[in-house]
Amino acid sequence: MSADVVIRNARVIDGSGGPAVEADVAVTGDRITALAPVIGNQRADNQRTVNQGAREIDAAGKVLAPGFVDVHTHDDGALIRHPGMEFKVAQGCTSLVIGNCGFSGAPASPGEAEPSGLIGVSPTWSDMAGFAAAIEAGSPSVNAMALVGHNTIRSLVMGPQTAETERRSPTDAELEAMQGHVRSAMEQGACGFSSGLVYKPGRFCETEELISLASESAAAGGIYATHMRNEGDHLLRAVDEAIQIGASAGLPVQISHHKSAGKQT
Repeated sequence: MSADVVIRNARVIDGSGGPAVEADVAVTGDRITALAPVIGNQRADNQRTVNQGAREIDAAGKVLAPGFVDVHTHDDGALIRHPGMEFKVAQGCTSLVIGNCGFSGAPASPGEAEPSGLIGVSPTWSDMAGFAAAIEAGSPSVNAMALVGHNTIRSLVMGPQTAETERRSPTDAELEAMQGHVRSAMEQGACGFSSGLVYKPGRFCETEELISLASESAAAGGIYATHMRNEGDHLLRAVDEAIQIGASAGLPVQISHHKSAGKQT
């Protein structure tokens, strides 16, 4: 067969957990079309599936692997500003999870100066579908999955927080609106719901608020990812809260920053 690119003599690690295999790999278009293991220094007669490529790369001594998934990024705005995403691709990352720590590119108010989830970008969309379309318009060089962020939703629904109002709970109508945003985002392709409980305004919410919103993610088969409430003296309490939210809402939990940090003073 003829291919666009043939990578020869690579140490292939395919992500299955098995040992590396020395092999030739053929790529045609955007698909891997053949893989021929090398036995010793000889290619087996029945595996001469990779004959010639328009371009050939000798990868002797190098590892060839699928692209890495960066599961914790804040690249919501970067996908629009820098669609080539060279700073990710150069590290081997070809798939990203955005919308972490409660800050996401959607939902948004079109024309808003610079929402928390979109550094350097003013949105022209209001929902997750519009956000995805804006990203796709730039033909990004990576794949992306989006979480919908609690801080973003809370700020959008409850408005700018002030010293006098930031600690209040949402009204029933506000909570219903927030649930609607999570539900809509999940219907439009989000993979889950995130919170950032060390940041404003999320730090002032009650656990029950998070359970009600995470339940919308659970109903769509999503996850709950959290930058938990504390990594110091109240670390274990913060972990307990994350587990409680997952158990009560009925969905998997990812604690994004599972560590203890900071010197006690």
